[in-house]
Parts: sequence; structure tokens; C-alpha cells
Amino acid sequence: MADKNGNRFKHGLAGTNFYRVWTNMKSRCNNPKATYYENYGGRGISVCEEWLDFDIFMKDMLKGYKKGLTLDRIDNEGSYCKSNCRWVSRKVQANNTRNTINAQNISYRGITDTVNGWAKRVGLNRTTLDNRIKVYGWDVVTAITTPTGKK
Repeated sequence: MADKNGNRFKHGLAGTNFYRVWTNMKSRCNNPKATYYENYGGRGISVCEEWLDFDIFMKDMLKGYKKGLTLDRIDNEGSYCKSNCRWVSRKVQANNTRNTINAQNISYRGITDTVNGWAKRVGLNRTTLDNRIKVYGWDVVTAITTPTGKK
């Protein structure tokens, strides 16, 4: 297999989603013109030197890869390396972002969860619950237990 410049790939994965994950990871961290660079390379997130070589990235990460999974950094302040990365579903990754980790946690009846988590638990729209607490100043119990005014 060869790339668009005619260079041969010994791994045979060029053009696959797994290979695109690797190229996108490097681009986010190393290319100031890349989309989302400011959230990665721009804030100090890097790719470990070993993973700049696709064969090493492949050796470290191919085993756990399955279609539909995304590459997730366990510590969002840490860089891309074998000890800080894993393959997870989009839902797991969405719950492991700076925004969710820093989100307001709500405790009620001995359970602590995010606004999004509580909204799902009680069948409210996340925005409704968030507004009740942050905009209208409702206490947590009232915000969680008051049904919406749907007719």
C-alpha cells in the first residue's frame, strides 16, 4: 500500500479510521493551523515522541481498537501516550472532557452527579435543570423534584 506521494506503508492501515485517528491526534497537537489546535497543542497537549512513529502507536493501541470507539486521554491535562490513552465509546469520552469534569455537581439523596446526569435521572431537559439552579436560583431539591409545566 502507498500514500498519495507513492511512499510505501508496511502496516497496510493507511486510509483506515485507525490511521486517521493517529494523523488527527498529531495534527491537533502539532499544527497551529489545525481545527481544535487551541484546545490541544495550544494549551500544551502533546503526542509522546514514541507515538510520532505510527508503528509504535499501532503496537501500543491497535489491540483494543474497535470500530466506533474513540481515542480518549484519561487525564485531560496530560498528553497522548500509552499510559494516558484508552479506547472508549463517544458517550464515555463526552463525560471525560474539561467541561464535564469541571461541571457543577449536584448532591441529592446521597447521590452526587452532574446537572446532565441529574436531568437524565429525573427526566428533565438539561437546560431546564441548569437554568432552574443557575438563572432562577432554585434550591437543588426544588429544581430536581418540580415537574415541567408541560400540558
